[in-house]
Amino acid sequence: NPAEAVLDTVSPPKDREGEVDEILEAWTGYTAPAVAHTDKLAEPAAKAGVAAQTLALFKRNVRLLIRDPILYSARIIMLVFFICFFGVIYVNTRPYVQSQVLPRFFFSFWTVNMPASFAAIAVFAFNIEYLSMRQEVRNGTISPISYLIANAMIQLPIMLLEGLCISIPAFAIGNWPWDGFVQTFLLMSANMWVWECMAQFFSVMGNPILGMLLYFQNWFVATLFCGFVFRPS
Repeated sequence: NPAEAVLDTVSPPKDREGEVDEILEAWTGYTAPAVAHTDKLAEPAAKAGVAAQTLALFKRNVRLLIRDPILYSARIIMLVFFICFFGVIYVNTRPYVQSQVLPRFFFSFWTVNMPASFAAIAVFAFNIEYLSMRQEVRNGTISPISYLIANAMIQLPIMLLEGLCISIPAFAIGNWPWDGFVQTFLLMSANMWVWECMAQFFSVMGNPILGMLLYFQNWFVATLFCGFVFRPS
């Protein structure tokens, strides 16, 4: 460690205190070399543009997704499992009969509500990413706009994929009318993106565990006052 090496040199133990005097004496006799003031400093290296920064961040994020599947891959698998799980529970809602109207609505409620809670596990990962990005921005390595663009390039396709993983099992098992598939798919994707951004918002806290708790609190309040459990008024 360079810092420890310097401290050992200038603050040696008592049996080596003479070394400090030797260093000071040697420094007293040191003469700095003459520097011509007419010499120009070397030009600083050109800084990468927004496009180059965005491409580098995008490639790095892709590699992180491959190395750490928990952030998205595992969630996508769990989404399919949970929608199928609730689909089996509400399988009797497939017939279009009046007695199944309320259970069918309950099934649609769970398909919107439960997938949104999964983003809580991403708060911790986003917190680590936030600390890293903040340091790189302070160091002038990247610009915030490059990070936002690269982040959106990763998030948007994944949110669309999550919307498909929710909509296809729900329509297939729940016998929902397929003429509303595109609208439902887009709404599910938008819903997942909203909560993904919410997870990023709470990840900027100093303690990621507290951020996860605040995320769950926000999700719980949204569940209570969505208009189905209690009236918003």
